[in-house]
Amino acid sequence: MSDRKTEIKSAYKSLGKAHSFYDGMMTCSTFMGKLVTKLAWNMGRK
Repeated sequence: MSDRKTEIKSAYKSLGKAHSFYDGMMTCSTFMGKLVTKLAWNMGRK
């Protein structure tokens, strides 16, 4: 594995539990992810 890939993987792992929060947000696979996505998409609506 290249050094760059190793650095990226180690940085991702160092996030610990925080990365699962961001994953949930990006994939809408968690309650909070779904909630934030819904709020963000509805911001411009009146």
